Amino acid sequence: MNHSAQLQAEYQAAFKQIQALEEMLAGLSKEARAALRGTGIWQQEFDGNEIVALIAVFRSSYQVAQQKQVALQSAIDFIGKVELTGDAEMRAHAITALEAINQILVGETIEESQEKQGIIHV
Repeated sequence: MNHSAQLQAEYQAAFKQIQALEEMLAGLSKEARAALRGTGIWQQEFDGNEIVALIAVFRSSYQVAQQKQVALQSAIDFIGKVELTGDAEMRAHAITALEAINQILVGETIEESQEKQGIIHV
């Protein structure tokens, strides 16, 4: 094969790869657009930049989730300390609050969670 024919073949192969990548990117953009619309945060300004918008939304959501996790852990720690007090009424309220948190977070009672973790009640 002469040099010109080889270059032509390489060009055609590269062109096919570019087309395949463009199709893949278009598919990803379509999925990103659907995800943004599905969550109600689609804006016309995102058009053409759906993937970038989706990444930005993910990052900001992740940061908010981390902040909420820290706040939730502080609340759980405090409620756990209240649970250890001698006041029966406060202890009952603390246990109720911890049960509600556990149910929301993992969809099960504290006892069920402890059983899964192999924690034995004394």
